[in-house]
Amino acid sequence: MRRNIPSLSALQAFEAAGRLESFTRAANELNVTQSAISRHIRLLEDDLGVMLFRRSGHNVSITPLGSVYLQNIRACLDEIEASTMDLKAGQQDDVVISLIIPPVFGSRWLVPHLPKFTARHPRIDFQISLEANAIDFGGISFNDAAISFGASPPASIEWEWLTPGHLAFVCRPELIANPLPNFSFAQVEGLRLLELGVVPSWERFVRQDRNTGFNPKAVRRYEYFEAGIQSAIAGEGVLLAPPFLILDSIRSGALVSPWREMLKVDMAYYFCFPRQKRRRKSIALFCQWLVEELANTDAAAAEAMEAQRHRLFA
Repeated sequence: MRRNIPSLSALQAFEAAGRLESFTRAANELNVTQSAISRHIRLLEDDLGVMLFRRSGHNVSITPLGSVYLQNIRACLDEIEASTMDLKAGQQDDVVISLIIPPVFGSRWLVPHLPKFTARHPRIDFQISLEANAIDFGGISFNDAAISFGASPPASIEWEWLTPGHLAFVCRPELIANPLPNFSFAQVEGLRLLELGVVPSWERFVRQDRNTGFNPKAVRRYEYFEAGIQSAIAGEGVLLAPPFLILDSIRSGALVSPWREMLKVDMAYYFCFPRQKRRRKSIALFCQWLVEELANTDAAAAEAMEAQRHRLFA
């Protein structure tokens, strides 16, 4: 008999209160009263002989000893939840992953490639939701997993880097009559400079490369990636874009990338999932496939762009 293990209800109350730094928010999350949370934690403190929280009126703050205990208890609760979900998943004929993805990542890459994963793992299915805005990792805004674009996610969740943080210079072939191997603003004088998302990519390129002739008034930014890509295909200007998203347009010749330069940025695509999901076999299999398949796509895009340059400068 395990005599030195507190009740699971008390540990759940403590973990929620410590993570949220509020007895009230912990009560709302666990769907109990605030007095129940306070009672669980008081009994836990009496059992341990340690003060876990400092009280000051309606405010609470976790003590240093409580903070250490919180990290250990959270890891244990995560393990219990993961083991339970593994057992439940193992009893089912099919496993469904609830997945949130950016719209353009889904339409241009995931949906066309997903049959490869399904053929390899036919018992794993997906419930896919689109989210154009940045995921709020501070709240509970995703269930099983999500694909995010931006800076690296916070340490509070598990994540896997999916794409290299670099952007290619691409445009309609007719826009560049006599391209040179190295990019310069003189070659694109009079053209619009197109960029995706909220990152000022062209300004970053100027800072990194010290390239002269930059006209900030020529920049047009598209928060919706597909609109920016279609604008480049229509001949609106020169676009900075992740190569894997425009592979089909490169192969078809709708877009060309005459210049070998790549803009390195601290923005990339990441596969994210709650810490307690890390032991789910379906999540691990999907993550491994994403990394491999995106690496293959990125390599194919690099090969296609190099073939274009060989034809241009032969």
